Amino acid sequence: RLRLTADQTEGLTTWAAHWGSTESGALQAAWALLLYRSGGARDVAPVRFSTTVSGRGIPFDGVEYMPGALRSPLPLSLVVDPRSSVPELLAQVRDRALDMAAYEWVSAGQIRSWTGDAGDPGDTLLVVENPPRGTDGLAAACAAQGFAVDPPESLGVRTAFPLTVVAH
Repeated sequence: RLRLTADQTEGLTTWAAHWGSTESGALQAAWALLLYRSGGARDVAPVRFSTTVSGRGIPFDGVEYMPGALRSPLPLSLVVDPRSSVPELLAQVRDRALDMAAYEWVSAGQIRSWTGDAGDPGDTLLVVENPPRGTDGLAAACAAQGFAVDPPESLGVRTAFPLTVVAH
């Protein structure tokens, strides 16, 4: 486990924004570099991993109140060039994320059927979880009806991937 302090988190946010990225984009770029390095490549090489998308980017009134996870793991392929800069990799991550936005509601099974890919046993999943949202007065309304509701909490990620990395 690694925890960033509030100052470190703010620094990461500022640094990523300076390069036109987000904290999750910086994490995806770092993961791509780790996969590249662990693969022993010495020259330009592709890396692939899956990352979750929210599934909530398509306008749908009240979607934020739907129970259950609407996140889907989508494959992310990047080309790592050791002669290129980190900001160039961040731009590549950003561009791929924008491309993936059109597929937020597509299941992993549909993607496998389109690509004919049965799945790479070495594939990894990178998840960036948002903190649970507040109940917006739901607890008080429930208390008025005679029952208590605990605040929502994240229960973690259970996946079929051999390795899942979760960031909060």
